[in-house]
Amino acid sequence: FQRNIASTKYSAYSKALKMQPGTWDEKNLELFLADPNQFVPGTKMPNMALKSEQIKILVNYLKRLHD
Repeated sequence: FQRNIASTKYSAYSKALKMQPGTWDEKNLELFLADPNQFVPGTKMPNMALKSEQIKILVNYLKRLHD
């Protein structure tokens, strides 16, 4: 949360995700978790079919970890 997208040393980022500008803020995380390939066409992340409530819980959890 609040980091540049694909900015860690994780080696398996897709090329598409590495090229994605921006930071992992609340809005971007929600969009990515709702439909990864729509947010970043060509990403390796599968669509996990999360419900909006599940996404909100995950994003709130990540925000709390950042604080």
